[in-house]
Amino acid sequence: MATPTPLQLPISKEKLDEINTHLRTLAPEDILKWAIENMPSLYQTTAFGLTGLVAIDMLAKITTSPPPLIFLDTLYHFRETYELVEEVKKRYNTPIHVYVPEGCDEVKAFEAKHGEKLWETDEDTYDFVVKVEPAQRAYAELGVKAVITGRRASQGGDRASLQPLEIDSTGLLKLNPLFQWNFHLVEWYIKENNVPRNKLLDQGYRSVGDWHSTVKVGEGQDERAGRWAGKEKSECGLHKDYFAMKAQAKVAVGTVDFGPEERNFPPLPVIHARAIELQVFTHRSYFARPTHIFEDHPDDPSPDNEKFEHLGDAVLGLSVTSLLMQMYPGLRVGPSTKIRALIVGNATLAEISLKYKLPDRLRLHPAQAITLRASTHVQADVLESFIGGLYHERGLEAVRGWLDPLFTPYATAAYRLVRTQHGLPALPTPSSSPRLSSPPATPHALTPMTTIGHLALFNQHLQKGDRQVEWIYSDSPDHDDGKGGVTEVKGTKTTPVWFVRVLVDGEFYGRGRGNTKKAARNEAAKLGLEKMGIFV
Repeated sequence: MATPTPLQLPISKEKLDEINTHLRTLAPEDILKWAIENMPSLYQTTAFGLTGLVAIDMLAKITTSPPPLIFLDTLYHFRETYELVEEVKKRYNTPIHVYVPEGCDEVKAFEAKHGEKLWETDEDTYDFVVKVEPAQRAYAELGVKAVITGRRASQGGDRASLQPLEIDSTGLLKLNPLFQWNFHLVEWYIKENNVPRNKLLDQGYRSVGDWHSTVKVGEGQDERAGRWAGKEKSECGLHKDYFAMKAQAKVAVGTVDFGPEERNFPPLPVIHARAIELQVFTHRSYFARPTHIFEDHPDDPSPDNEKFEHLGDAVLGLSVTSLLMQMYPGLRVGPSTKIRALIVGNATLAEISLKYKLPDRLRLHPAQAITLRASTHVQADVLESFIGGLYHERGLEAVRGWLDPLFTPYATAAYRLVRTQHGLPALPTPSSSPRLSSPPATPHALTPMTTIGHLALFNQHLQKGDRQVEWIYSDSPDHDDGKGGVTEVKGTKTTPVWFVRVLVDGEFYGRGRGNTKKAARNEAAKLGLEKMGIFV
């Protein structure tokens, strides 16, 4: 028999693809045999769900020394789950390492430290302190380099495209031996082999987690429909894309240049309205309002920054998309989407947020302040909240005036990275960093490259009010008699200039000019919107 040869870490994406091509042809038992022979410092993480129990049983039949188990005890499991843990101990005699939230051996201590119902007031922090941090601690203390999981593609959500072997954001190897099995196959194995199972499965449950976030599943529902019911959430934070995170981190760290001592790093704009500023920096943990309600009472709107964060996310996406169109006008939508995702990823936003010291200004629940301020997610969120607050007070022009120079270096770094990923040669590094890679300006490039959305928004408001609009083109910006017809004015031999006035129900609303008729109308529409009291 050949001597097993553990995998050499780190594993390249090409090597990972090669391994997965092989593992996809194997049965679960053979995948587990491969893991025992090839995966270094191997453990099995389990919450004692059905898939994990199948793997435990298979391993017991494959080897007399199965990988030790790691159980993350959130302190909020069902009583039946704790009973199952004891039953598995007796049946398989496999070592089980139990990890609880740091400094908390019981619910009372946990709630004294983090507050009551943390899963409602801040579910991201809850996931971190009960799952992510204990897992990181376990892996560090035990020297874990690879784990066996109970995830399957048929569980849907983020798991739908699951591969047999994956790598998480820290470089940890994750083996999913039953990735191709569905619930019925798992259930069949459990019954055929008399494997211990959670008693709750006989009461209408199919996937069992914490008691506060697990409900019974209805007829025909997905097996994980009972987990975090009514929320978009489908994972607890332990499973992320390693290569995407690496790419995001590469854009965020060490590849952007704001000059000596970062002298070109744009200053933070000022939000003048005290009420807006206060809300921008109020985390939802500060007031600890429940998150499951549909709508606030009109007289008592939520005072935290979630709405500004939601708004800021949209404004940031619009701004970065527009910036990419300016910088790389020939870029296709697919690569542009990848580049934008890298630019607005949490790693980048958190780095920027820390440079502006935004997390230091957050109002937080005192018991959670240290954990939250250290969270990349929270650091990124407060930047989005600030963007939303600034847009709410001063409009898109003020936001773009700040964000364009801020994100240009990040856009350049992301563009170079994605270009390389597409197999194209890397661009030479310029001796001096141009601010934008747009085409050179002509003497008559009269209309700034702003979003053309003013025109669409203007037309939308006119249609709602059933109002009549008339566009009148002329040979100069001061031609106001309305009878000039359509006149093309030559700026150069190749660049025409168009002037236009817009009348609404016969009343003058604005004028514009541009190198195309549409650009001219867009400029006039912006003024028309302002006359209607709409500032964008």
